[in-house]
Amino acid sequence: MSAKGPRGPDEGALGALAVLRGLAQAPLLGALGYQLRRRQWDPRDLDLDLSDRVCLVTGASSGIGLAVARKLATQRATVVLVCRDAARGAAAVSEVTAAAGHGRVHLELADLSCREAVRALAARTADRFPRLHVLVNNVAATFLERQLTPEGLERTFATNVLGGYHLTRLLLPRLLAAAPSRIVHVGSAVQYLHRLDVDALVSPPQRYVGEIVYGHSKRAVAALNHLWVDQLEGTEVSSTCGQPGLVATPGVAQTFPRYHRAIGRLLRDPDQGADTVVWLAASPEAARSSADLWFDRERHPEHLFRWTRTEPDEPKRLWARCAALCDLPESLSTLVPATRSR
Repeated sequence: MSAKGPRGPDEGALGALAVLRGLAQAPLLGALGYQLRRRQWDPRDLDLDLSDRVCLVTGASSGIGLAVARKLATQRATVVLVCRDAARGAAAVSEVTAAAGHGRVHLELADLSCREAVRALAARTADRFPRLHVLVNNVAATFLERQLTPEGLERTFATNVLGGYHLTRLLLPRLLAAAPSRIVHVGSAVQYLHRLDVDALVSPPQRYVGEIVYGHSKRAVAALNHLWVDQLEGTEVSSTCGQPGLVATPGVAQTFPRYHRAIGRLLRDPDQGADTVVWLAASPEAARSSADLWFDRERHPEHLFRWTRTEPDEPKRLWARCAALCDLPESLSTLVPATRSR
């Protein structure tokens, strides 16, 4: 008998049940789940006039980001689309402008895997807009082979995790000035298969598997959200994480063509995937929520499988690593204290 004693008689059964429960969620992640759940929603939740709000959406040239930008703009918000490619960005702005029927749609070009580009983007945004009401950290990328940025960082981590963290830190004064304001981080269904491992995230192992590294990055986004909530406690800036489900985006089709051909018809379209993100960004009902992971406008468990849970200090390690890489202090105390409610 080991020092820990024998495993409890039900532990194995409970683990198997957890696996089955997680697998049972899979059909609901696709289009069928969206169609079933939307019947329960109040259409007035997103029947809104956002003409007094400024929203910035990263990764907005296609897919979920473009769908989020288009929906916010059709609700009359001023929307800034952050894109990496000039031609695709211009096409996205034209599409959103045509759908919205107004000209308050702006393009910003930036590669968020580059820290200098993030700093320049934040400076331009702050100069143009004294207040920012909504920041949607959507940008994400998958790379089939290991790539390093010109600054020497692994590109998936730099794009999907560090870029959003850095931009949020730099735009926080504008979010505080606009309070009540919202930060929405976009997760992914694949995060349910991975645990947070900071070392593997920042420096993936030599046997590089792009899908796994991407999953680690999305788990990190959800973990950091909780620390954003802690750091912003007492302010009127909320932080949430929206999980879009399994979505057929141009990125998925390009990076995983076999997967897309095999089950593409079962996946959500970008508008369906964007729904919860838009709801978190705009709905009065969502304004009362923070910290949680959301899916189909409902709180959703962050872990479907026990093996994805991590040590409590691991998210704090990630926050500290991100702050150091961005040359920023770990604490937000220089910005937040005067705005905390008493």
